[in-house]
Amino acid sequence: MGYKYNRKDILKKGIDLMSQSGYHNIGVMEILKSMGIPKGSFYNFFDSKEAFIIEAIELYGAANLRLADRIEEMETLDPLEKTKAYFNHLIQKNKAQNFKYSCFWGNMSTEVAGQNEKVSQAIQDQMAIIKERFVAWLTAAQKQNILIEVYTPTQIADFLYTNFHGAMVTMKYEQSAKPLEDFLEINFRLLSRN
Repeated sequence: MGYKYNRKDILKKGIDLMSQSGYHNIGVMEILKSMGIPKGSFYNFFDSKEAFIIEAIELYGAANLRLADRIEEMETLDPLEKTKAYFNHLIQKNKAQNFKYSCFWGNMSTEVAGQNEKVSQAIQDQMAIIKERFVAWLTAAQKQNILIEVYTPTQIADFLYTNFHGAMVTMKYEQSAKPLEDFLEINFRLLSRN
């Protein structure tokens, strides 16, 4: 059966809406209505809202990995600068969106993952892929003697990701770039040997 609506577009719209308003505030109907899709069509694409969320988590992860790939190709940046550039891109994106969005993974983590093991595992799997890139950059930075060696690259990657998500929460309720800018400035100054 051919469908007028694209599965990926439905996922993107769901990510967009849930990044703004959260999982519990956005139902299947809101996603469909925002796209002009008939009421019953959602289940032609997805078995359940849970299946939709897991696929959306994976699509969001693929977008984050593409960002990391683009940064990896920036040969003028050293490995620590690449890590910083990744977070800076996300910060600039949030500024452009007037602080109305949160990290989709963050929203799903706080609203769904604690009650749903499959969603929790999907988020962990996707974050592990991105953190693997950070670990590679941070390992290279330590080898180049531009990153402190008190902690392992894995510990630093985990710390940065956790700290960034906390700054995202603060950004949203303060409606300000300051928490994100402080995250970037303070963390990378503390971690750098320069």
